[in-house]
Amino acid sequence: MKSTQLKLGQQVLITPSLGISESYCSIFIERVPCQNCRPAYSIIRIPGFAGLHGTGDLGDTLFSDYMIIHQVQPLGNRAYG
Repeated sequence: MKSTQLKLGQQVLITPSLGISESYCSIFIERVPCQNCRPAYSIIRIPGFAGLHGTGDLGDTLFSDYMIIHQVQPLGNRAYG
């Protein structure tokens, strides 16, 4: 899937590439375009990661376009927001 195909609030399934068999149901939050020679990236909220870095941590995780193509699959067309 391309990162430009994601819609705000869309549910996605994250499949890690490092030999972890567990997948994570997540929510697409935002796509940040490239700026000042920095590559574009997407922000995906993984509820299972919330609170790992303190009480204010919502579980937001940065994904490059490469990671989106290889590790992210859409879960239906439902969107939250």
